[in-house]
Amino acid sequence: MPLQPNAIGAVSRRIASRSELDAERLIGSGALRELLGDVSHMHIWRLLNDENYRALKFVRPIVIGRRNYWRLGDVRRWINRRPKKPPRETA
Repeated sequence: MPLQPNAIGAVSRRIASRSELDAERLIGSGALRELLGDVSHMHIWRLLNDENYRALKFVRPIVIGRRNYWRLGDVRRWINRRPKKPPRETA
């Protein structure tokens, strides 16, 4: 049975609200490290604190009870904002 036009609009609204909720979801440092390509804790620290990395304007964490969390949507926007590297040529 095909979906009625009103049902399609309702489905689209649910999907949109889910993606908005997903963007607000908080992730911890383990998930962040994995999302950034299995980087180390030290790399995250450098992104946040090292003067040489300041130009990258990495997303500041939300601190809850001495732990750092990041909004998933903010991290994804930061990743998408980064310039794409051309593929490496092999010799």
